[in-house]
Amino acid sequence: MKMGTRMKDNFTNLFPQLVVAIWGSWGYFCMGSVRGRSSPGIPSQNRTMDFDMSPSDLQWISSFPMLGAILGSLFINKPMEYYGRKKALVGHYIVFICGFFISGFTHFGEHKSMLYIGRFLMGIAAGCTTPAAQIYVSECASPSLRGWMGSLTASSLVLGVWSTYVIGTFVEWHVLAWIFGCLPILFLCGTVVMPESPVWLLSHDREQEARRSLQFLRGKGTNVQAEIERIKKHLERVANYNSQ
Repeated sequence: MKMGTRMKDNFTNLFPQLVVAIWGSWGYFCMGSVRGRSSPGIPSQNRTMDFDMSPSDLQWISSFPMLGAILGSLFINKPMEYYGRKKALVGHYIVFICGFFISGFTHFGEHKSMLYIGRFLMGIAAGCTTPAAQIYVSECASPSLRGWMGSLTASSLVLGVWSTYVIGTFVEWHVLAWIFGCLPILFLCGTVVMPESPVWLLSHDREQEARRSLQFLRGKGTNVQAEIERIKKHLERVANYNSQ
């Protein structure tokens, strides 16, 4: 009886962290769909596009996300620091949505510049994903669970690539873009209701909010005071190191 109660309590404490880790990792799914898009997308474009596209254009369009990712990975640091991990994730989903839909509506706009812009925006969002999602998941997970919860991001990346290959087998390139433009809307809505990183909240002197966030993540019956103190000491050490 006691063992059953303990297992139930452990699951109750684990479940909120698991939900946050899974939901925080969906940005990697979107990044995987950007990476996997070229394999089914380019043959489909060659079959169906009614406007002029040279082989060189297709090569550049395939590589444009990598250029955008460089900028995204450099840009996301400031929003993460000033506005929070969660808001940074929400913002990068908006960029994903814009990128996918602009690419999809190229089917009607019939101009290659729309594809360039759409793919570049996808790349910016993908570059934002790596630090934003990984840091958010790591800061929300308890130390004992941080390792395997952090690995969920890699699983989401692979799932995104695989999903693009499978769905792209049955639909044309513009429909594929619309489908993967709708998914970040769902991910964004879920992220809005997720708690902010308690580490970020404490680093901005918002202890009461950090306590509520940590209490949600660790379970209602968990005493979070010791972890609050540990995080504060860590932030103090970091601040002292940076001031040297």
